[in-house]
Amino acid sequence: MRTAMMQWMNNKLPKSRFARNVGMLASGTVLSQGLLVLIAPLLTRLYTPEEFGLLAVYTSILSLVLVVASWLYELAIPLPDDEQDAADLLGLCLLLVLVMTAFTAVGLGGSDNGL
Repeated sequence: MRTAMMQWMNNKLPKSRFARNVGMLASGTVLSQGLLVLIAPLLTRLYTPEEFGLLAVYTSILSLVLVVASWLYELAIPLPDDEQDAADLLGLCLLLVLVMTAFTAVGLGGSDNGL
């Protein structure tokens, strides 16, 4: 099954390495956006507009906190040529997220805000 799928992908994707990589990224984006469009009617039946608003606020706050949590080291993971350097960066990024999560948990644990 896997080899048939790989052959199909090799036949459909362009032959140049750059075009192939761009095609892979674009197809992943198209598939993920298509999935969101397909599932949107189900989500609108399950959740109210107020809950979608709360999700939007939560997502925006979370996206700001995530930038601070990893210190943007995740953007550097694909850059090294050496696999060991990339693995070290991944470990550093995970360690930073763990430490920042612990700091956040300690900070929120002392307050009585109902979270």
